[in-house]
Amino acid sequence: MNYSRDSKTEVNSSWECIDPAMGNCLWELEVDETTEERSQQLQAHLQLCDACRLDQALNTRLEQGLQAGALVLPPASKRIWWQRSSVQASAGSALIAACLALLMLLPPAPSGDFVHLRGAHDDPHFIRPVEGEMVIAENTLLTWQPVDGATSYRITLSDVASDFNWVGTTSNTQIQLPPLNEDPQTLRAVLATVPADLVAPGRISVCFNTGNWAQMVQDRMLKAPLWMLLFIVSGVLLLGLSLFSRQRLSPTT
Repeated sequence: MNYSRDSKTEVNSSWECIDPAMGNCLWELEVDETTEERSQQLQAHLQLCDACRLDQALNTRLEQGLQAGALVLPPASKRIWWQRSSVQASAGSALIAACLALLMLLPPAPSGDFVHLRGAHDDPHFIRPVEGEMVIAENTLLTWQPVDGATSYRITLSDVASDFNWVGTTSNTQIQLPPLNEDPQTLRAVLATVPADLVAPGRISVCFNTGNWAQMVQDRMLKAPLWMLLFIVSGVLLLGLSLFSRQRLSPTT
């Protein structure tokens, strides 16, 4: 066991080492390479220095107590797995990523003046976009429920604030719209069937907005359900907790 004395001990201490330069070298007594002359010098220092002799006696008692089992060191505190900063950071990041993915993939809640005027949920209606949804201008796909007896469909797209008008036909229940103006627009799509007497004119329609990615993300965040916002906040809190745990466990300088 090494013995060393701090050369910066307080001057008014009654147990101050009388020769710190020699007291810091007492560990040489346990080294086989120490010469006989050097050992005698160190032993002489121990006989004269009460501070070093007390330290040596204390270290000897501690060593004997640990070897005999009379003294037991307290066990190192074990943290539960979820208290580890790496687990907290991973859980927080995964929670935020999952919520953002669901936010972009799931349809937002319908909004607008015509939400409650669509009739029963099982009636033919547009699936995407939903009423009031914001979509990317250059990549918009309209989808709707099939209408019994329809051989094809006719889509009329118009801008509620301008003279823009587009007509498309398809035999499927979806259609890719042409590239739209990058400026925000509010468009209205009306579905007609062939034969035309299967649905009343204008009965199946939807109003939606176009914009860029940033505007779409902002719109999704504003329309996100409460439970998803709570999960995102929980993820942020977990990331903050992981940083706090890491700083608390890091050695101070």
